[in-house]
Amino acid sequence: MGPVGLDFGAVFLMADALGVSRPALAEFLPAAEIGLMRGITKRSDKKDDGQP
Repeated sequence: MGPVGLDFGAVFLMADALGVSRPALAEFLPAAEIGLMRGITKRSDKKDDGQP
């Protein structure tokens, strides 16, 4: 089984440290998470098949 999602608490802590607006992050994070999870899962599936 691959990743299931991002740790939003950790993401918001990192955003605070970088000075990113929380309302802006809250607006875009769900869509970004979908893309990130698709990419990570795709990459993870390739590794399970023995591909780099």
